Amino acid sequence: PPSGRDRTVDCLVAGLCALNAARRDTLRKTYRTFRAASLDVYIHPNSVLHGRNPPPETIVFASCVHTTKRYVRGVTAFHPSRLPDLAPHLFRRSSPRADMISL
Repeated sequence: PPSGRDRTVDCLVAGLCALNAARRDTLRKTYRTFRAASLDVYIHPNSVLHGRNPPPETIVFASCVHTTKRYVRGVTAFHPSRLPDLAPHLFRRSSPRADMISL
């Protein structure tokens, strides 16, 4: 059964993924939001996930602050394979591989 932390992360992802989810873009060394107007965002330097090695593949965030870059705060990492289960109206599996998701 899922742990308490897993249930909490699932709730955050389900609630925030429509507008505040992003996937790591290794070429740009940034994160790209899932929204139609895909934006480059960076994890805020005060976040515990900033500078993490390896960086999280996908994140949800509570807020975005635009200074010299778009920094996201209130960041939680999650596995992208959870999206079709948590938000089936927005995401579906596009291939047999669990990590491949399309909007």
